[in-house]
Amino acid sequence: MQSFQDKIDCFIQIPNIGRGKIKYIGPVENKNGYFVGVDLLANIGKNDGSFLGTRYFSTEYPQSGLFIQFPKVAHLVEQASRVALESVPVTRNTTSVVKESPRRNLEGQLPPATPRRSMMMKNNIKTMTIPDLRPHQEMIPVVDQQNHNNNNDDDDDSMEIDAFSSSVMVDQPLSPEQRQHQQQEQQQEQQQEQQQKQQQEDAVMKLNIQQSMNTIEQQRQTIEKYEVLLNEQRVVLEEIQPIMDACEQKSQLLLEERNRLEEQVTLQQSAQQKQRAEFIQEQEQLMAAVDKLNEEIKENEIRMSQNSTASESVTTVLTSNNDNEELEHLRKYKQDMTTAKVKWDKEKEQLRMHNESLSKEYKELNKELMAMSNDAGASKQNEDSDKLMKQIDRLEQQLSDARKQIKELKASKHQEEERSQYCVLCEKSGHDQLHCPSQYAST
Repeated sequence: MQSFQDKIDCFIQIPNIGRGKIKYIGPVENKNGYFVGVDLLANIGKNDGSFLGTRYFSTEYPQSGLFIQFPKVAHLVEQASRVALESVPVTRNTTSVVKESPRRNLEGQLPPATPRRSMMMKNNIKTMTIPDLRPHQEMIPVVDQQNHNNNNDDDDDSMEIDAFSSSVMVDQPLSPEQRQHQQQEQQQEQQQEQQQKQQQEDAVMKLNIQQSMNTIEQQRQTIEKYEVLLNEQRVVLEEIQPIMDACEQKSQLLLEERNRLEEQVTLQQSAQQKQRAEFIQEQEQLMAAVDKLNEEIKENEIRMSQNSTASESVTTVLTSNNDNEELEHLRKYKQDMTTAKVKWDKEKEQLRMHNESLSKEYKELNKELMAMSNDAGASKQNEDSDKLMKQIDRLEQQLSDARKQIKELKASKHQEEERSQYCVLCEKSGHDQLHCPSQYAST
């Protein structure tokens, strides 16, 4: 319809009605299809440009407006021009013959004149005579034209084309030449009607084709738009895919690192538990040795008190002196063992605190590792990984120091044991003073 909007205000020649100006092309409320609103050059229309209370265009006269279905006058709208009525000569070629009604028994009818001449004939029908009309109609007698049925519904009647009739009935019969001429005109009229019908069908087909082309064009544009969006999404996906692959690879590496650290911490904890059990066992052995030494000291004191009153000889004095020396040595040994026990308790407490610190650091490392697995930032992951590696190295160093301390404690314990197995009486190792065989031999 947009292509026909430039035909507004153009003049159109409507068969059987007359000439008018196109004022509106488009839909009408409560009606199907499109309509053409025409302002006729005379007050012979159906309305004033309005329908059912809605005004679509303005008219020059109160009843000069007319709505016509678009397919019926599509070819006329295409041929419409802005030439005024006065510039078009009034000839018989511009008029058309009204269809013969099946209810009439008349032999012929007069082709209608132009709207202006029809108005003159209508206004002067009482004063005009047959000779007055014959110069313009080539002396052809005329009869009354049958008007269209106007008894239909007002809404539908105002939308159709009504033929304007203003003929004069005559009583004179037609001559053979007039009948032949009338038949020729009827044949021409049929040909014109066929041409008009063909033009209307062509116009409707052209309109349908145009609408189909517009629909196809819209669908093609929509498809192109979706193709552009699809290509953009494909490009974005191709750009993001390497990043996603890198993130997945880093996540896999972090997971493997976490598993390795967990295994390492588990091994360290098991080693620490084993060392702790060994330390506890050694402490129990030391405590048992200390208790045994205390018992031996008490026995020696009792024995020396008994021997001090019974012996007066040199051997007894020597034995007493030896016992005193041995007692002094045992007291010194007891003091050394007590010092070693205190030192061992301190070392044990330090190892316990160190173990707790390692467990706490392991928990913190586990939390940081969990946080790192959820973090997608590459730089932050690298920093956290470096931090974890440093902490692991520090823990390994601390573990190595703890092992060295354990070795030193074991070495000191071994030295203490060797020193406790040295006899000052016979100056031999392998036994202590209480179990020296030379002592019993001298007594």
